[in-house]
Amino acid sequence: MNPQRFGYLSSRPASAADEEFLAALYASTRTNLQHLPVPREVIDAIVRHQHALQALGYAEAFPDAEYLVLEHDGIPIGRAVLSATPRELRLVDLSIVPEARRLGHARAVLAALQERATARGCAVALRVRNDNDEARALYGSLGFMVVSSDEVAQQMRWTPASD
Repeated sequence: MNPQRFGYLSSRPASAADEEFLAALYASTRTNLQHLPVPREVIDAIVRHQHALQALGYAEAFPDAEYLVLEHDGIPIGRAVLSATPRELRLVDLSIVPEARRLGHARAVLAALQERATARGCAVALRVRNDNDEARALYGSLGFMVVSSDEVAQQMRWTPASD
């Protein structure tokens, strides 16, 4: 696969050499587990197990997905998992390292996906956890609409404006 640009961010396919970075990135998204009243090694084991389960779930649900490491000035700052069909571009996962959050990187990725979707004449779809208020606010500010929800997450969709 060819490297993709997301505004000012570059990307490259994730590889086995990225596994340590990706594991740490995943762990940084699981702040809900960090204060469990158990030893640190138990928390680490839970996070590793859930990371593996996530990978299996994505592989099963999105067998043709692209796994990309996002880079800013050559430094890995996140990852995006994308799955494309003729009708939609699905953002399966978007994660940014803690020190690079709230700097506009996720917005750049989403804006680039919206541009691609407009060019293709398709929608952008994603799923966001109900407890991720910042992400839900970002998606809403970019025109994503809730199309369904359950006790865990919302399915959101953005559709290009018709001419």
